[in-house]
Amino acid sequence: MRAMKKSFPTLFLLAVALVLGACTTTRPGLAGLSVELVKIEVEGAAARATVRYGNPNLMAYNLAQTRHKIQIGAWSGVAETREAFGVPPRNTVEQTVALKPERLDQLTAGAVDYRMESDFSLRLYGESRESLELSARGRTVVVRK
Repeated sequence: MRAMKKSFPTLFLLAVALVLGACTTTRPGLAGLSVELVKIEVEGAAARATVRYGNPNLMAYNLAQTRHKIQIGAWSGVAETREAFGVPPRNTVEQTVALKPERLDQLTAGAVDYRMESDFSLRLYGESRESLELSARGRTVVVRK
């Protein structure tokens, strides 16, 4: 009985810590969503960017709209969509979006280094939304048709 009285405060504090720990939440927009530029396709005066979204989490993401500012050397362009789409748990999704470039003649074909600043609108539930900004750097390919 005496041992039980001594261990009660410890067990009580442990139980409180477990309950409070289970009540914490993580903002969905900050839990691992990644973005990368797969390729840029140029055909005449039009261009498209293919973007890959990665989700390592156990919950899906619903993206209401996206905007990517892409920079390759001195060249830049914007790929934007207002079409909603989902990124399933522990999966990737690719999306090809019209690219609004500044000057396509400055964009040479081949492997290039890029920097991309992305803005997302995450649909959490119902009409509730949260904004998220991500940046990415890497290597991609420019294809001229």
